[in-house]
Amino acid sequence: MQYELLFDLGQQDYREGVWLLFGSAVLLPAIALRWRRARQGGATAMPSFMIAFGAVALAMGLIPLWDNHRLMAHLRAGTVEVVQGPVLSHSVESVARYDSQSKRYRRSEWESFLVGAVAFGFTRDASAVGFKNGDQPRLQLHDGQWLRVHYVEDVAGDFSQRRILRLERVHLPRFPQESRS
Repeated sequence: MQYELLFDLGQQDYREGVWLLFGSAVLLPAIALRWRRARQGGATAMPSFMIAFGAVALAMGLIPLWDNHRLMAHLRAGTVEVVQGPVLSHSVESVARYDSQSKRYRRSEWESFLVGAVAFGFTRDASAVGFKNGDQPRLQLHDGQWLRVHYVEDVAGDFSQRRILRLERVHLPRFPQESRS
């Protein structure tokens, strides 16, 4: 059998780096400004707010970075689950939920499918690390297509918590047809 690599977490760029830069660019000067104002007896409310804002931005970059390293460690150590088989029950569904606070609908696109007996589901616009088929051009998955999926199950039994780390298309060997005379 031949395998065509469709997605590999190890070959993906870390995309949340902008939050690390932004958080650091806000946090470090804000700490210096607060320290200076506190020594001079000045107001520290605005630098304190900027420290909190910078810390949140930094966390928005550090959490996915930690998750990326954690999942890569599973991949390198070979402690991932692997399933291979035909895609079954593939579906893409748009979900609209009304947010009463903002008085608007929030839309998301969910994709789900089975490979063999293992179900996978994810929202395409999520910021979770792993395959979510949100990049352009999207992979065209369909029923009957053979895949090999390397994944980690973060929450046992929850199909939406199966994080796809490597996805391969399986090219099955074709046997020559017998000629009948």
